[in-house]
Amino acid sequence: SRGLGDVYKRQMSKGAALAELCDRWGIPLSGLMAFGNGHNDISMFNLTDWSFAVENAAESAKAAAHFITASNNEDGVAKAIEKYVLEV
Repeated sequence: SRGLGDVYKRQMSKGAALAELCDRWGIPLSGLMAFGNGHNDISMFNLTDWSFAVENAAESAKAAAHFITASNNEDGVAKAIEKYVLEV
């Protein structure tokens, strides 16, 4: 069995690595949430309708994400999880 390090070492995009892990672990992409702040996160954003860029992200990341959440300095990831997963 290959581990996370094996996927990461292949020099693949974050999206390709995440898709491979989801496939390996039987996680449907429809339930995947992706969070990011840079251009290199766009490949993850393209996997799911639940893609979030933080408010202080690069413009290219914000344009690619389906949602914008509070900045990483304001717990943006936690706020999105509370709102959409925990329904707090």
